[in-house]
Amino acid sequence: MPLRPGFLSLLDAIVADAKERSAPLRGDVGVPWAFPGARQVEADGPGGRLVATRDEGALRIVPTLVGPYRLTVDGVKELRVASPIAREIDLRPRPIVPSATSSSLGGGVAVVDVSWTIALALLALVAAETLVRAVTKPRGETA
Repeated sequence: MPLRPGFLSLLDAIVADAKERSAPLRGDVGVPWAFPGARQVEADGPGGRLVATRDEGALRIVPTLVGPYRLTVDGVKELRVASPIAREIDLRPRPIVPSATSSSLGGGVAVVDVSWTIALALLALVAAETLVRAVTKPRGETA
């Protein structure tokens, strides 16, 4: 069954309009929820009551903790959930950014390796202690 291009563009416009008018019920922690056109917004979250701030003509609430938030937007109650940001809990190994190893941040490469010298000194101290114990051991004592 072939579809006409006009139908596809109409369907695309309907989907875009529905996405634009929908309110996300799940959001990320730290990402503000905007309520354009609302006069009063109250929120109770896991950390207690949140205060709505007006920014760019819209009321905004920033969820600070993970968990459920009970909102009242102009008398209409709704439930939203703040979840952790996925990239922050991704534990897969990632390459290090080259700027993270700069010398201004304390990174760098050792110019002189002295670990072999320290190991040799410790070995000499252990040998000296063994020699001193053997020389100063009382003659009548059994091991």
